[in-house]
Amino acid sequence: MKKNLAKRYGLSDDEYYVHLQREWAKLLNKKPYPLPAAIQNVYDLDVGKDPKMRGIGPMEPWDLHYLRKIDDSGFIDQLYAQ
Repeated sequence: MKKNLAKRYGLSDDEYYVHLQREWAKLLNKKPYPLPAAIQNVYDLDVGKDPKMRGIGPMEPWDLHYLRKIDDSGFIDQLYAQ
């Protein structure tokens, strides 16, 4: 982040990047599951591009089993336990 923003905006103070990272982190979900609205949006875009996509469900293209496996193991919760 610093590498790209420093070149573009001339920001070199490390404190700025620490602050920016903390603020942006607040906007993210701890568990990276896709939001239902995002899934629907992708589905609508797919159907708009190819109407035959209506033949499948909105969740069909999403393979979340690896994420569920990681989540079920407790790994994500352990990251935020401190």
